[in-house]
Amino acid sequence: MLISNKLQSEKEESVEQSAIRVLVVDANSRQAAATRRALKEPPADFVVSPARQIWSAVQILSGVPIDVVLLSLDLARGEGSSAKGDQPADFAGLKSLQRVSDEMPILVMGSDLEQGESALGAGAADFLNTSTHFGTDVLRQRILEAFERRAAAIAAVSQGAQTATPMRILLVDEDSLVLRLLRRNLEHRGHLVTPLQSPHEAIEFVKGASFGFDLLVCDERLGGMEGERLRQLLRRYAPALRSLFFCSQVGSFGVENSSPMSSEFYLRKPYDLEEFGEVLDVIEAGYPWVDGRASGAGSDSVFRP
Repeated sequence: MLISNKLQSEKEESVEQSAIRVLVVDANSRQAAATRRALKEPPADFVVSPARQIWSAVQILSGVPIDVVLLSLDLARGEGSSAKGDQPADFAGLKSLQRVSDEMPILVMGSDLEQGESALGAGAADFLNTSTHFGTDVLRQRILEAFERRAAAIAAVSQGAQTATPMRILLVDEDSLVLRLLRRNLEHRGHLVTPLQSPHEAIEFVKGASFGFDLLVCDERLGGMEGERLRQLLRRYAPALRSLFFCSQVGSFGVENSSPMSSEFYLRKPYDLEEFGEVLDVIEAGYPWVDGRASGAGSDSVFRP
């Protein structure tokens, strides 16, 4: 029994060390509990800590390692602040948490779109619009992206790396192995990757995102939809979107005669990672776009339905 308990304890400790540590700061106990339950659903990728006031969140951040903060919009604006009508929100709550750690990604959650966009301008890493009733998968994905952006920034500083501006890349492929392989390759180059396995998931995700995407990477033929059709639909919400298609035949816009300013790139199948890297070299050479259309990582641009 003692051995069994010890093994279980070591297993739980290992999971906790590898999990993303999230601090949920929300005075609404019912909403906070729902958020915590959503993050603890299998697969359990998160260790969640609660706080109901800014001062208690500051105390936690001062003494406990936290990776990402989920902050209610009411508390972000400042406890007791209405920020309605002509009253501008000073985001005292958000700034208080930023003073503890200016590198800490803080995701603000609320239903007021205008105030949410103001929170982004005040330095929030992301705004999650609760009025859109997004699912648990979207919440998890947005937290993971904030965590990965912070990790990439810390790695770049520690290595003294002089990297190009990262792109936000939407990666769509039905093969989970290909998805993992390409994602790892793209993230190694410093880009911010959202991997999805169906075109319909991609459309719903982009519709609900509070940021724009710069590049779509997918096969020319996906389940139930052509890659070109997917790009057309996504451009309703991300007008600056460029695309890289994997196809059986390279047309007139193939990589061999494309300039960095092209909006479409094609890579003939089968391909290897070296060829994939060569295409990315060309695409990266023209990013960010000189005409200002690309959203860019960390941009204030917001593309919505």
